[in-house]
Amino acid sequence: MKKKNRIKYSNGSSVIKKTDLGKVGELESKYTANTNFQSVDQLYTKKFGNTKINLSRYKDSTGNRSKGRSIEQNFGDGYSVNFNYTNPKFGPSRYGLTFRKSI
Repeated sequence: MKKKNRIKYSNGSSVIKKTDLGKVGELESKYTANTNFQSVDQLYTKKFGNTKINLSRYKDSTGNRSKGRSIEQNFGDGYSVNFNYTNPKFGPSRYGLTFRKSI
């Protein structure tokens, strides 16, 4: 499997890197750093027909961390349903359910 890397954005202190993993999925990483703060935010996406799965994680130099998961199903005609779950290191876990209809 050959990875395809692409720098999506860079301004010296922030870099967004997108990696196409072929049939495995897609990984997008955001690295931010300056003299006082560093963070990494990663998002993995995989599509199965009309279903999309996202896995994410975040970590920074102040000790904050979180992991998240979501699944989205598109039903056609502009309808979609999304369920997400976030588990931060500090604070309670969060759940969400979203229904969407395009107009």
